[in-house]
Amino acid sequence: MATFQIASPDSFDFQQPEEWPKWIRRFERFRQASGLAEKESCVQVNALIYAMGDEGDDILASFGLTTAQKANYKVVLDKFDGHFVTRRNVIYERAKFNSRIQREDEPVDKFITALYGLIEHCDYGTLTDDMIRDRIVVGLRNDKLSEKLQLDPDLTLPKAIQQARQCEQVKKQQPTLRSHFQAAETKEADVGAVHKKGANFHFQQKGRWNPGSGQQKTFPSKSDAQSGACRWCGKSPSHKRSDCPAKNSSCQKCSKHGHWAAVCLSTSTIAEVAESEPEFAFLDKVSVEGSVSNAFIAKLPLNNTMVNFKIDTGADVSIIPASLYSVREHGPIKMSNKLLTHAGGTRLECTGRFTGKINYNGKMIDEEIYILPGAKHALLGKPAIQAFDLVSTLNIVYSEASTPQQRHPKLFTGLGKVPGEYEVELKPDAEPFAVATPRRIAIPLLPTVKEELRRMEEMGVISKVEKPTSWCAPIVVVPKRAPKPDDQNKAPQDDVGLQQSVRICVDLTKLNESIRRPRHTLPSIEQTLGQLAGAKVFTKLDANSGFWQIQLSQKSAELTTFITPFGRYCFNRLPFGITSAPEYYQKKMQEILDGLDGVGCIMDDMVVYGETQEIHDRRLEAVFQRIGSHPTA
Repeated sequence: MATFQIASPDSFDFQQPEEWPKWIRRFERFRQASGLAEKESCVQVNALIYAMGDEGDDILASFGLTTAQKANYKVVLDKFDGHFVTRRNVIYERAKFNSRIQREDEPVDKFITALYGLIEHCDYGTLTDDMIRDRIVVGLRNDKLSEKLQLDPDLTLPKAIQQARQCEQVKKQQPTLRSHFQAAETKEADVGAVHKKGANFHFQQKGRWNPGSGQQKTFPSKSDAQSGACRWCGKSPSHKRSDCPAKNSSCQKCSKHGHWAAVCLSTSTIAEVAESEPEFAFLDKVSVEGSVSNAFIAKLPLNNTMVNFKIDTGADVSIIPASLYSVREHGPIKMSNKLLTHAGGTRLECTGRFTGKINYNGKMIDEEIYILPGAKHALLGKPAIQAFDLVSTLNIVYSEASTPQQRHPKLFTGLGKVPGEYEVELKPDAEPFAVATPRRIAIPLLPTVKEELRRMEEMGVISKVEKPTSWCAPIVVVPKRAPKPDDQNKAPQDDVGLQQSVRICVDLTKLNESIRRPRHTLPSIEQTLGQLAGAKVFTKLDANSGFWQIQLSQKSAELTTFITPFGRYCFNRLPFGITSAPEYYQKKMQEILDGLDGVGCIMDDMVVYGETQEIHDRRLEAVFQRIGSHPTA
């Protein structure tokens, strides 16, 4: 009968006492498998201490056991368990479990095994399986698989484990399954052998071209693999695909799996050969179906050869089809220093580039021309267009019709006035509140505050109060940015550019506690955005100091009395800060705009929208006419 020796576990790491349960479990298996459990108890104790290491003897001596107890394996084991295993912190154990995610390159099975080990001391009880299932779904590195599992309402722990394992296995099998497709793609991308004497470029079949040298750098092709070199890793002698060290690798040049960069056959990575990170260049369009309008064609001499260039302001570079390139006419090809992409972000195959001389109206420029095999037309890129000034840029385009400001000048000047007066309603138990002294204002701001009060009084927003009032509120002065020079209703900036404009805010907290609000529902942002579905043209309108366009009744005006270092004032118009102001203003705006299509309004902000420019313009004009038809001042 054959026998075999079982090695004892590695020595216990006394610096990690929390690993004791795992280590003693392994020792118990060794004790049973080796037959140690059938021997005398004292022999088992000695084997345990020996396997633990030198510190085991010292710890055993600290237990204070008798000679008989030291020879009893069960007693010694219980003492070590009590020494190393302390009461576990459930909160800490759960935190470790709930923070565990699949590490990079960690197999799914190893991740799941780690979760089972971490949850052992979490005391989840009957929820253990559900917690492991949730941790697998949340902790997987495969985002798509995680989303798929979350969408399964009947997901169980075995089902989650099965799908995670299957997904990992399928990903591992893909390089082998897709290898013949990669070979087919490579064959389609091969460049035929072109050898030209006197030219400084060479194309290598199924390889790369080396500009400016007489030497060609070759790479193993399919025939090379048959002659002794592996076509996937390039090493000799040739070996099976399953034994190739490159079978699970990713190519650093084409990013495909199953081969190394040294034997990469793809020709689409020419532009990636550079000393620094490649620069991307965007091409708006490299092929056009049908005819091209002559208005966008410029016939220009390129190295003394007339070429019909399509003017493309969206192209970052100039290109010509490969069929127009000639070594004699355009000179040698250089390696492309840019990665060309079209509007969808997909890379475009580029044969290379050359420096061409383009002449227009007596002006000659040197332009980098890129050669694209798939192009149907030559494109003149933005740098050349700007150099020749072929296209002018207009920042603002006006139609022949007059602008809204010209058609409705009254709506764009001064401070408007909505018809009617607003009456502030107080609760029956309202108690007047009044302060007798103004709040302190920084001395440098006093002249600006006085000027702002004067401006508001001239506009009719506020009036001086001389008689006693039951209500009087303090003010808070807030500095704000200097207005634009064309704003006639704002204070100008001073010579040194300091912010001289202020906003006077009245603290109406006490008054707001006694106001009865109309409780008019304000539209939400989500509701307004939902109305814009399908719209493509928008105009935003903003009412100038919207609340100030609401006239206050005389009785309500006295309630808004406020005190300043320059005397007392009250509002003639609806002030900012009254709790009922937004609801009342929203109600008035909805009444004015009622029945109009394509208009959204949230207080003093309006948006006019339409599916087309024509629909939008018609709706915008309707809004201006509706607002202008009201008797506003």
